[in-house]
Amino acid sequence: MPKGAEIRRGKNDYRIIYVLLATQFAIPFISIALLQQRFGFALHTIYYHMLLVGAANLAWLVGALLVCWTLSSRIRTFAHYLLCLFLGGFSVLLFFTHLLAWGGEMKFGYYISFNMLIPFLTHLGSTVETLPVPSLVVWTILVIIPAAILIFYAAMAPSLFAFLQRSIASLHENKRELIIRLSDPRYRALAACLVLAAAYTNHRWPVRKELMDKEPLTAILHPKDVVTPLAPISGLGSEDDAVRRDYVCPEHFQRKNVILIIVDALRPDHLGFTGYGRNTSPFLDNLYRQGNLQLVRSSFAAVPWSFGGILSILRSKHWFNMGVRSFALQDLLKDAGYRIHFILSADHTYFCRLKSFYGDSIDSFCDGTSFRSFGPTDDRGVFEAFDRIQKFDGVPAFFYFHLMSVHEMGPRLPQNVRFTPASVRGRLVEYSNNYDNGVVQADRNIQDLFDRLQKKGYLQNSIVVLTADHGQSLGERNCFGHGKNLYNEELAIPIMFCDSESTVYRNLTIGRQIDIAPTILDRLGLPIPSSWNGRSLFSREPERYSYHQIGHSYAVIDYTTTRILKYIYNTDSKTQEIYDLAKDPHEMNNLFPTTDEQEIGALRQAISAFPIQPAR
Repeated sequence: MPKGAEIRRGKNDYRIIYVLLATQFAIPFISIALLQQRFGFALHTIYYHMLLVGAANLAWLVGALLVCWTLSSRIRTFAHYLLCLFLGGFSVLLFFTHLLAWGGEMKFGYYISFNMLIPFLTHLGSTVETLPVPSLVVWTILVIIPAAILIFYAAMAPSLFAFLQRSIASLHENKRELIIRLSDPRYRALAACLVLAAAYTNHRWPVRKELMDKEPLTAILHPKDVVTPLAPISGLGSEDDAVRRDYVCPEHFQRKNVILIIVDALRPDHLGFTGYGRNTSPFLDNLYRQGNLQLVRSSFAAVPWSFGGILSILRSKHWFNMGVRSFALQDLLKDAGYRIHFILSADHTYFCRLKSFYGDSIDSFCDGTSFRSFGPTDDRGVFEAFDRIQKFDGVPAFFYFHLMSVHEMGPRLPQNVRFTPASVRGRLVEYSNNYDNGVVQADRNIQDLFDRLQKKGYLQNSIVVLTADHGQSLGERNCFGHGKNLYNEELAIPIMFCDSESTVYRNLTIGRQIDIAPTILDRLGLPIPSSWNGRSLFSREPERYSYHQIGHSYAVIDYTTTRILKYIYNTDSKTQEIYDLAKDPHEMNNLFPTTDEQEIGALRQAISAFPIQPAR
C-alpha cells in the first residue's frame, strides 16, 4: 500500500476511534439526561450513572495499557480481542439497560429489572409472540443489534490497540515537553478546579444507597425490595398490626372453602350472559342460566392496573389508604384456621414485588416464575401447580387463582382461536378478536378449574368469586391495553359469585373491588375488620362513593344521586369531566359545563379524599 494511502487510512482509523471513545460516554449521558428530563429524576442520577460508565471505561483503559506494556506479542493479540469484547459487552449491557429503563418508565412508571425478564427469557419463543411489536423487531433488538456491536468492537481491536501503542510511544518520546507543559500554572489551576469539583460533588451526592434508586445499571441489576408504582404507598401499614392482634374470630362460623379467581383484564361487556353478541363464555353463560352464578350488574376496579387492583381485592382498601403491610383476607382466614394457596399465572415475585405485599400467611405459593413446563403467562402452569395440591381433608382452604388468558401477554392456544384475524399487534378488529379469543380460553380454563376442584373435593362446600383486577382498552379513545385512563373500558370489571347453596345477595346492583373481601367474610359469618374500607354486598344499600386513580388522574363515582355521576380530575392538565354512567356508559358526553354547581361541589368534596385539591 502506498505510504500516502496508509497515512490516510491511519487518520480515518483515528477518526473512528475518536468517535467510538466519545460515544462510550455521549450516548449513555444523552439517554440518562433525557430520562431525567422526561420523568423528573434527580440530577444526581446523571452523576451516578456517568460515574459507573467512567469507572468501567477506566478499568478497560488500565487493562489495555497493561496489555500493551507487559504481554508478549502472541498473547497480546488474544488479549486485544478479549478486552475489546469486554468493552463491546459493556456497551451491550448499556444498550439493554437504557432500553429497560425507557420501556419500564413509559409502561409502568419504574424500571424493568433483569429479574423480571428471567422467566420470559427461559420461554423466549412463546414470549415474543405475545409482544405488541413485530417479531423481526424483537429479534433485531435481542440478537442482531448486540451481535453487531460485538462484531464492530472485535473488528476495531487492531486499530484501537495500534492507536494506544502509538499514543504510548508518543508520550514516551515527548514526556519531557509534556512535563514542562503540565508545570504551567494554568494546568495546575485546572487540575485543582477538577479536584475541588469532584470533592464538592462527592460531598453533595455521596455514593450511598441512593445509587440503587434511579441509576439504571444498579436499579435494574439489583432492584430494591419494595416498589410502589403509580402512587406512594401510605405509611407502613403498621396500624393494621393492632387490628389483626385484636381481631376476635368467633368459635362457630361456616368453614366453607373460599375460591377467588381473578382473570386479568376481563371486561364484563365481553361475556355472553351480559348481552355480548359473541359466544365467548359458554361455561359461565350456562352457570348463569341455571341460577348458579350471580352477577353484580355494575362493578369497578380501584385502579386500571394489576398491582392496585389485586391489593384492593385482598385488602379491602381504598388506594389512598393502602399501606405496605395490611390485614388482608388471606391473613384473616389463616388466623381462622384456613390453609392458604396462591396459584398464579404471571410474575408476582418480581413484578412490583407483589409477593412481598401478599404477606407471610401463605402455605403454598406458585406463580409464573416457578412454572415447570410452561411460560410464565401460560395458564396451563396453574393447572400443573394445582395438581400438586393434596385432596380436601376437612381443613378449609382459601385459593387465589390468577389467570392470564385474556391479558395481551397470555398466549392463546390454537383450539381457543375462534375469531380471526387476531393479533396483539393489530388494531381494532385484530386486537378485539385476539381479546375475545382470550375470553374464550379463560372460560374454558375456569371450567377446567371447576372440574379439578370438584375432583379434589374443594368445590362441594365452597364460595367461588370470579372477578378481574382491571378492564382493558380495545381501541376506545385510540387506546389499547390498560393503565392508560380512568374510563369505563379500563375500570369496569365483573364481580360474580358461585355459591354451593342458594344465597341471596341483597346488593347485586353496585359493587367495588374493595367490597369482595367483606362479602366473603359476611357469607362465612365472620366479622369485618375495622380497618377495611369495603362494605358487604349482603347489605341492602351500596356505599355512596367509589374512588379511582392512575398517575395524575383521579375519579370518584357517586351512586346515590338521581344520576350515577363520575367525576374525573387531572392534577396536571386541570381538566374536569363529568359523565352520567347510566345514560352514557361509554363516556362520550362530558357534562361538566352544564352540571349544577351544587352537584359539582359535592363531587369535588368527595374527590378530596385523595391528597389533592380539586380545581375550582
